[in-house]
Formats: sequence, structure tokens, C-alpha cells
Amino acid sequence: MGFKQSVVCKLGGHVNSNPELVVSYPPLNISNAEDQKETINECLPFGCKAGDIIERKYKKNTMISYIFTIDNVKERDDLFSFSILLNKKDEIDLYKAIIQEFIGLLRKNGLLEEPTFIDFQEAIYNSFNQETDLTIGSKSFPLSQLFRDKRDELNLSEFEPRGSFF
Repeated sequence: MGFKQSVVCKLGGHVNSNPELVVSYPPLNISNAEDQKETINECLPFGCKAGDIIERKYKKNTMISYIFTIDNVKERDDLFSFSILLNKKDEIDLYKAIIQEFIGLLRKNGLLEEPTFIDFQEAIYNSFNQETDLTIGSKSFPLSQLFRDKRDELNLSEFEPRGSFF
């Protein structure tokens, strides 16, 4: 497994909107409003804009958030973040590249919309963690090939032995 959590947050394009948690997988166990607000602020920080890739420390791990917009016909575009909480620090660049490419693929295939994340968050989480292909509706996304290509591009191997062998 590459990461522990995936979270999607949103700032609606309408007047007086507030950042909100859209969906997470596994579901977040947030017992109070203050903890939920902290999580949202980590995923969708104040001052972020579409195209930003934000890397932050979060509870002894690293959180990566990719900020993007989803078109809104009636108001300004909605601002979203797709965030993952990583187990390993050494795959940060890989996941940054994968997330950015994945959001681009969703946009290109007309699937970059809030219901996609709500309905398929568990499948997205599992496909990213297992580096397997993802099917959303009738569309298939070759995430396994994307991971291989990005690893090659970034000169990362699939397995890097660590520690002493004596």
C-alpha cells in the first residue's frame, strides 16, 4: 500500500460558501467540528488556486493535495482538492505526478465532477494503492501503466531495499 487515506474537499463557487469535506476513504473518524475544520484546512488551504500541488506534514505523515476546478454553470467554478495521506516519504514525486495526470484524464473523459468522487472514491483509493487499472462507468483508466511510466520517468524502481544486509 502506498497511502493511508484519500480525501476530497470543496469550496463552492457560490457567494458565502465555506470549504467542506466531500468524501474520504477510508471514512474519516472525525468526532468534532474543530478536527473536521483542521482536516479541511490541511487539504484545501487558504489561498490555494487551481493547479497547485501542496505538500504538508500531517500527523507524522505527508499529505499531498492537488487543487483543481470543476465547472459550475450558474456560479463561479467550484474549487476542489484531491488529497492523499502518504505512508512513505520517498514516493511523494510519484504521487504528485500520478494525481495530476489522473485529474487530467477525468477532465478529458468528461468525468471530472463531484458525483464521480462520491460514487467511486473507494475504487479510486484501491486502484491507486494497488496500482491497478480503474473503471468508472464505461471508461477504463490504465493506472497500472501510468504508475510504470511515471516510475520510469522519475527513475524510481518498484522496490528499493533498505537497511543492512549483514
